Amino acid sequence: MSAQMVTLDVRPRREDGTHPYLLPAYGGNNRIRPGYAMVAGEPRHYPGVVYYLRYVVSGKRVPAFDAAP
Repeated sequence: MSAQMVTLDVRPRREDGTHPYLLPAYGGNNRIRPGYAMVAGEPRHYPGVVYYLRYVVSGKRVPAFDAAP
């Protein structure tokens, strides 16, 4: 059986025009803080972020439609 994993990434638009994949920020109740991403260990607010589910099978990222067994 191959190892499978799903991660949630946040992709904000920065002031310099880049769109990096970042980890989401979590609140005190372990829920995702909408519009926040972790930057250098601190939560930072970004308006209009896009959320991505990324699928990994056997250490390689695959498209969502290929992740199903």
